[in-house]
Amino acid sequence: MGLIESLKKEYCFCPVKGDDKQEVLSNLIKDFSIAAKFDEAKEMEILNAVLKREALGSTGLEEGVAIPHAKLSFIDKSIVAVGLGEKAIDYGSSDGKATNLYFLVLGSDENPSEHIQVLAQIAKLAKNQSVLRLLKAAKSGSDLSDVFF
Repeated sequence: MGLIESLKKEYCFCPVKGDDKQEVLSNLIKDFSIAAKFDEAKEMEILNAVLKREALGSTGLEEGVAIPHAKLSFIDKSIVAVGLGEKAIDYGSSDGKATNLYFLVLGSDENPSEHIQVLAQIAKLAKNQSVLRLLKAAKSGSDLSDVFF
């Protein structure tokens, strides 16, 4: 299973509001949880797992892209959500640039290789300037999903 199989049109969000990493992640995960029909307890579990992973080191890449991710016991196959921030924020990215494009990746405890495969595909995509331009030009979740579907 790869990026496209893990992403659904309804998991594309624009704009994602927030003035800092915590707010952006909280809002992205809230939007995703509503779309995925997860209850508030699962939403909080996702947020806590993602923040715990971020505490180990920023998942900010280069060119304004971040891949916040976590593995969770209630996820049976990888799920990806994409969010474009209302504004770029300091995310602690490796190139020091502000971040505004987020790929939330939730994986299964039972299938870590699938999780790694999806992360690798996103990292490769993040090097494609043409795709990044299209994603960052999105004005809505529908515009974001149109890049993939």
